[in-house]
Amino acid sequence: MRTTSYSFKNWNTAANGSGTSYAPGASYTANAALTLYAQWDSRTTTAAVNLPTPTRDDCIFLGWGTSAAAANGITGSYTPTGNVTLYAIWLVPDFVLPASLTEIGEEAFSGVAFTYVKLSERTRSIGQLAFADCPNLRYIYIPAATTSINRYAFADVTGLTIFGKAGSTAEAFADARGFTFEAVD
Repeated sequence: MRTTSYSFKNWNTAANGSGTSYAPGASYTANAALTLYAQWDSRTTTAAVNLPTPTRDDCIFLGWGTSAAAANGITGSYTPTGNVTLYAIWLVPDFVLPASLTEIGEEAFSGVAFTYVKLSERTRSIGQLAFADCPNLRYIYIPAATTSINRYAFADVTGLTIFGKAGSTAEAFADARGFTFEAVD
């Protein structure tokens, strides 16, 4: 956020400050009509702003970007360097599993070409090879309700980021299998 503050500098006989200046508190003996103009020093400062964290159904907020096409963004505190428009960057799922699905069976989505999958909040388990050989799979949201993930559920998937609750089975699985984990609320 930019703010401008002003402090009194002096009085001047010209509005633009090019005339005779009189210091603050100085005396002037009037011998003719005279108009004096206040002269001000300005100082513009830029302060950090706390950026909000918006929510959007089924999407993961990745931060604020300076363009609508940004791939990732900033969160928390931000100090702008001038006038700037910030755009919310969202990870939008290719596929959202239905709320009624509580178990993902063996090889259920093996070989499917999606990038981001969001599991239902009611999903309890992910079976063996459920997402194996998914070459484009980069992101998956696994809810806190998921308490069982087969160690081979994501066989041959590389570069996967798992979103979930801190301290969940999803976090433990990501750590054990070498995947990136990002905590979301």
